[in-house]
Amino acid sequence: MAKTYKQLRQAVSNCQVSVWTWVGRESYTNPGCVKRSFAPPKFLYNLFMLKKILLTLAVILVLFLGYAAMQPASFKIERSTFVAAPAKAAFDQVEDFRKWEQWSPWEKLDPSMKKEYSGPEKGVGAGYSWVGNREVGEGRMTMTQIIPPSLIEVKLEFIKPMAATNMTTFSFVPDQTGTRVTWTMTGNHNFVGKIFGVLIDMDKMVGADFEKGLNGIKTLAETSAK
Repeated sequence: MAKTYKQLRQAVSNCQVSVWTWVGRESYTNPGCVKRSFAPPKFLYNLFMLKKILLTLAVILVLFLGYAAMQPASFKIERSTFVAAPAKAAFDQVEDFRKWEQWSPWEKLDPSMKKEYSGPEKGVGAGYSWVGNREVGEGRMTMTQIIPPSLIEVKLEFIKPMAATNMTTFSFVPDQTGTRVTWTMTGNHNFVGKIFGVLIDMDKMVGADFEKGLNGIKTLAETSAK
């Protein structure tokens, strides 16, 4: 029996007949048949093709979701730069949230975003929250650990466009005639985050912003140390 639109059309056009015998199925041409051109209704063909397309898309979707589910649950993004200045000069640019507007790459994405500071001016407990356009979203940061002048740890909470909580650290390590400044962000992915990570290279995208911010810290620290 013909299984596809093309086979069915050819079988009818050639007057082919299939029968089952004790040795199996046999096909022969009916000698009394008058050949004619025939095709099943077009909507049956369209329905058949639509079914194949939907089935293919379903398989692709299942494979994609399975691949996303297998991605690592945690992530780490890290960049560093050399600053030709003492560690304290670079440390001072990060310890005070009010100084971030001079070097943070996200401050330039929305100059009119609303900012609010809370807690002490700097050090553990100092807080900074923002509400801006689509590019910067909404969130807040809180300093959770300070070891002058070598380490600053910040809790970073995103509220919009997608809720997430990550930890950010800045380390300042003496390096020959200056300081090696490293900016690191770590966190965990939920399933939606894993899908997002498959579609977009987060390390490349966020890492580029880290590099811009570090260059800003470098410029400010080296200028202040002169």
